[in-house]
Amino acid sequence: MFSTGVAACDQLKELRFQGNIIPQIWYKIFVKKELKKPKPHLLAINILADIVFWYRPREERDEVTGAVIGYTKRFSRDLLQRSYEQLADMFGCSKGQATDAIVFLENMGVVERVFRTENVGGVVCNNILYLALNVARLKELTFPPDKNNSPKVSENFSIGVMKSDHRCPEISGEGMAKFQDTNTEITTKTTPENTPSIYPALMANFLANAESRIDGLSDEELQEEVEDDLCPDNQIPYSYNSDKRKMEAAIKIVTEWKSATTRADFFKDDFERFAYELLVDCLTEMVCETEIRTYKGSAVSYAKVLDKINACCKKDGSLEEFAREAIDDYIKAANQAEIRDKRKYMKSVIWNSFSTYKVKFESFFNRSYYGQLNAN
Repeated sequence: MFSTGVAACDQLKELRFQGNIIPQIWYKIFVKKELKKPKPHLLAINILADIVFWYRPREERDEVTGAVIGYTKRFSRDLLQRSYEQLADMFGCSKGQATDAIVFLENMGVVERVFRTENVGGVVCNNILYLALNVARLKELTFPPDKNNSPKVSENFSIGVMKSDHRCPEISGEGMAKFQDTNTEITTKTTPENTPSIYPALMANFLANAESRIDGLSDEELQEEVEDDLCPDNQIPYSYNSDKRKMEAAIKIVTEWKSATTRADFFKDDFERFAYELLVDCLTEMVCETEIRTYKGSAVSYAKVLDKINACCKKDGSLEEFAREAIDDYIKAANQAEIRDKRKYMKSVIWNSFSTYKVKFESFFNRSYYGQLNAN
């Protein structure tokens, strides 16, 4: 038996890795250039590797001779079907981060988003997302000409980092929501929190490094640092309570601020946009408080609010779903009567929505989806 002389090498030659492939040159090509210190867009790179896997044809072989007799596609339609929620679940990011990564790849010319309207189980679903792969552009970026001693990449596309066989499966009927356990408890506790958090280990970890390190940082550098701190589940550190600039950046990330403020179709009208901006501002104030505050009859510390935010992000990936329900409650109340103290009322709505938003969202979905199915 042949041996390399290294036990680990001998053991690995028995393994056959399958899955996504990431050529090393992608880390130099797919880069966030808008940052002061550009760095690879790791999420976009991983998503692209998964897309390329699905577009690689599967060999069909003759079972007797073993000769290749043809190729078949891995997905069922003419294009690969995906949703931002599915990508977010697969790669452990928020829906907004998945959206930004796909837009980044589209701007690079390797991926094109195709939106279609289809009938799924008798229900008309709009804006079902498909992803088209531009192979010519992919080849151009992956195998560039050798200029100025740029890195050479072998024509063998298998060179690179092999990922595990854990990849995003193809799912029919994109947009069909899957709900987790719902917390319907509405607290009436009126005594202040004696302990700052229900996550003591996480609290201790971040308080150990609570010194502010953002003096002189640009907005881009601050964004980069906060994104790193929030990974992988958009969990906001408790130490941010003492730094409003960092906390505001974190709240904007988990509420999908970038997607909301740059998409022309995100808000139905100016008042909905105002309510969204007010919600983000009030959330930031609530988790930067230094004293116990009362919301809906409950005495609450900043850490209690932050625990609620982190729990929502861990379950949903972001606060987008929560924010929509809270904004909807605020707008309904504003349409019925004048709200004199808008900030105080919004904070009460926010605290109440932590306990009720999931129930309301599921109820709306059941009425909209299953109601139409029953009607048909």
